[in-house]
Amino acid sequence: MIMVIPMYQESNLIQNFLFTISMNTRKKLKIKNKTRVFKKSELSSGDGMLTTVWGPSMWHSLHTMSFNYPVNPTPEDKRNYKFHILNLQNVLPCKYCRMNIKKNFKKLPLTNSDMANRDTFSRYVYNLHEVVNKMLGKKSNLTYCDVRERYEHFRARCTTDTIKLKPSIEKGCTEPLYSGHKAKEVINIVPNETNCPTLTIDSKCFKQHV
Repeated sequence: MIMVIPMYQESNLIQNFLFTISMNTRKKLKIKNKTRVFKKSELSSGDGMLTTVWGPSMWHSLHTMSFNYPVNPTPEDKRNYKFHILNLQNVLPCKYCRMNIKKNFKKLPLTNSDMANRDTFSRYVYNLHEVVNKMLGKKSNLTYCDVRERYEHFRARCTTDTIKLKPSIEKGCTEPLYSGHKAKEVINIVPNETNCPTLTIDSKCFKQHV
């Protein structure tokens, strides 16, 4: 059976179809013609990145990594972590930072004894941070124990199967080991003259033993 569409309905269908195509085209053009801030030549700049932006985040990552260094590391663990630290002199996104950290390594060499266990390695990272702070004329006013206590609040439940975690696409250290609110990091970049701490922790994220 062939359905006959009245002429006026057919006209409306065509108009709606053309309108839909027109809107989709406009959306695509809007996305394509979105104004970009930087020119292509600027994206190829050989200049480094602002240390005040990436520096605090990098140290946060290094401290987090150091406090998760194996308690009883294998020879391979020691090699991998030592390479990661020493390779900073080749990959930091600032020419002068790469030059300076080489001097810092001479002042505070990373020895095999520093790689002995979690305590020795995390102390080395803390001491390296203090060397850099001193070079920059900064005072952290934090002891090693203060820093260790701070980061232990973010320990995840990864080493036991006693608690079933919610199924997810990929496994990860996503459940807190201690009671309290599950924490997450939010990066907030502000004008350099803003007087504020580079790291704040909501009191709800401080943990108590389960």
